[in-house]
Amino acid sequence: MQRNADEAAERSPLLRQTVSPSEAETDHGSATVREPTKKDLALIMPALYIGTFLASLDGTIIAAILPKIGSEFQSFNIISFVATAYLVSTAAFQPLCGKLSDIFGRRECLVFAEVVFGIGCLGCGLSRNVGELVAARAIAGVGGGWLTALSTIISSDLIPARDRGMWQGIANIVFGVGAASGAPLGGFLADRMNWRWSFLIQVPLTVIGAIIVFFNVKGIPKKEHEHSALKRIDFMGAVTMVTSLCLLLFGLNTGGNQLEWTDPILLTILPLSGLLMILFGVIEAKWAMEPVIPMNLLKQRTILAGSLANWFACMSIFSLMYQVPLYFIAVKGYTATQAGLRLIPQSIMLSVGSLGCGIYMKKTGKYWWPCVIGFLSMVLGAAGISTFDRITPLWEHILFTAFPGFGYGIVLTTTLLALISSVGHEWQATTTGISYAFRATGSTIGVAATSSIFNQLLRKFLEARIDGSHGNIIQAVRESVGAIRTIPIEFRDVVITSYLDALRVCFVVCSGLALLGLLSAAYMRENILHRRLDRSG
Repeated sequence: MQRNADEAAERSPLLRQTVSPSEAETDHGSATVREPTKKDLALIMPALYIGTFLASLDGTIIAAILPKIGSEFQSFNIISFVATAYLVSTAAFQPLCGKLSDIFGRRECLVFAEVVFGIGCLGCGLSRNVGELVAARAIAGVGGGWLTALSTIISSDLIPARDRGMWQGIANIVFGVGAASGAPLGGFLADRMNWRWSFLIQVPLTVIGAIIVFFNVKGIPKKEHEHSALKRIDFMGAVTMVTSLCLLLFGLNTGGNQLEWTDPILLTILPLSGLLMILFGVIEAKWAMEPVIPMNLLKQRTILAGSLANWFACMSIFSLMYQVPLYFIAVKGYTATQAGLRLIPQSIMLSVGSLGCGIYMKKTGKYWWPCVIGFLSMVLGAAGISTFDRITPLWEHILFTAFPGFGYGIVLTTTLLALISSVGHEWQATTTGISYAFRATGSTIGVAATSSIFNQLLRKFLEARIDGSHGNIIQAVRESVGAIRTIPIEFRDVVITSYLDALRVCFVVCSGLALLGLLSAAYMRENILHRRLDRSG
């Protein structure tokens, strides 16, 4: 009999939507749902975690090998485009995955994400120049962004809010394992073989992941609608948002570096970026049938505050993720492998923070204070990193890089629960999409902005400390961090000091961004975290 019950459960939808959008906004317990069985969760959750693992592995692999890539292509001063290409494509397409998975199905979209991510990784490994690498990273960003967002959306489909934090903690342990593995693995492959293998090694993993998802993720229905699937997609909103972000990122990366800030190109594209973002807001508010970011939801206090908190948190943590390895390689003289190993404490503590606060929320149903504590940890950690110098001992590296990871793990889990507990079940995928839109744009703008700050300050410090007749040395160390070890010895201290001074400013900026996140999170309301999917208890 139990077997028949399980088979019937698999044939029946795990969620039946019976609520209109207007009702969902006002009645948080308005969806009629069937609680998933243990067998459902045992099949579906590991399949989701594969995507989480791949996305986190890729994130820290690229952070550890960026200096190597920049040195090989002699393009260190523009290599941040490799990172931001991934992030901007994530920012542009990740918000769409909630809507598209409602239309086409969760499983179909998750398999699509695995395939696209694998194609992008293959392209990265085979790239012959920076342009090809940037394009391949952009493709991978579409798949990687969808992997993480869909894992969160499907988990919220299946798990009540009160238990959601603990499951998110488990997901973040998987994320932490992937992140902890990525940096040393990428550094090892870059040092012993070639950085290209850091991407190629992920291709077979995505194939395995797609197969497991196809056979295990089932039973979650598509949403029915009177309009055709294509008419429901907010193409205008997506195009204006991605174009605006691309222009902004191009300006931030080239301003004061390849182009002067007064260059007519920058004076054109930066205002145009702002106008397109305004147009995006108008499209979302007035014209889009199913907007990427519904403006009416952003009017809710907790959704706006939680989204801004995510925005600032991702600005801070992703900027640290890309700048801290540069400190280890340029200032401390470590290899890419050694730099990657020193990022492990941050990844471990991210998992600890997330799971710990998930257990706390399951027991208490509260998330506001843990979120505040998480942001305080990020603020203090980034401030501590800004004190690093050429003789900072290992224990300080471990301590201060662990703090931001611990805090970020808490922030991810608590803000997610704040957002999805603010709306009805039918709007959870959309609200999760909003959360990821702010995360992705925050990480994108954060990395681009701090990279721009670093490049401008490095140029300023080098030109102030090295005579103009040695312009070739300035150019060499700006294009390749590896050149620090090959330039005449009398210039090395000056160059390393310039790198350190520029990085310190970036770390202070990261601390300030985390503080802004704290102020935003403090404005969130403490919603009830229900124990059942139908929110009856």
